[in-house]
Amino acid sequence: MLCSSRRQATATKKIKVWKNIKKINKELLIGLNPNSRLIKEYKQSLISLSTIQFEASIGLMLGDASLQSQNKGKTYRLKFE
Repeated sequence: MLCSSRRQATATKKIKVWKNIKKINKELLIGLNPNSRLIKEYKQSLISLSTIQFEASIGLMLGDASLQSQNKGKTYRLKFE
C-alpha cells in the first residue's frame, strides 16, 4: 500500500507541475497510467505525418526498409540501408 500511495503522490505532483507548463515534457509522463488525461493530451499534441511522409514510409516498407523495436514494442524505428 505504501508504494501505491507514493505513486499517487508522485502523479499528483506531476499534474500540479503540468498545470503551470504550457508544453508537456516527456519526463512528466513517466510512470503515469496510459489512460491518464495528461498522456492523452500529450498524444493529441503530437504532430501527425504529412501525406508525403506517410506515403514515403509505406513505399520504404514495401521496398527494403524494416521496423525495429528494441524495447518490446514501446517504440519503433524505421531502418533502411
